[in-house]
Amino acid sequence: MDLRGRRFGYVDQLSNSGWLAPRRRLAELGYDPDRFFGDVIITHSHDKSIRAVAQGIVDGASVDSLILEAMLSRGDPEAGAVKVVERLGPFGMPPVVTPEALDPELEERLLQALLAMGDTPESRAILAPLRIDRFRVPSPTEYQDLVEAATAAE
Repeated sequence: MDLRGRRFGYVDQLSNSGWLAPRRRLAELGYDPDRFFGDVIITHSHDKSIRAVAQGIVDGASVDSLILEAMLSRGDPEAGAVKVVERLGPFGMPPVVTPEALDPELEERLLQALLAMGDTPESRAILAPLRIDRFRVPSPTEYQDLVEAATAAE
């Protein structure tokens, strides 16, 4: 289906997969992201975007594949009622962040706890429904493309 002029659901303006990436892709294809779609709604979550497509509220949406895969694995009928027309990425997982004012000792304990997750059957059982194998410290440049896209979109 050609989505030009159609109703489209974005997650929100802070979402890479639900806002930045599809708009960047439209620009790469030579389209103006602000004019390509007819009506645009903000759904505020990836699962709501999937449901909006399944229910015919919008004709298309851009969502995080992990959310769609999780909904499919649970047998969600609305997730089964949508079709993937293009995949963008791969993108890094969203980072875990803390307030700058967090006590450094507490921050270090939290970091060590997250890094240890995945090492035991109990922690793997907690992470499995989230489709996460483990946490790791990203390289300083891992999110550079995302930072540049977000900065350009401002």
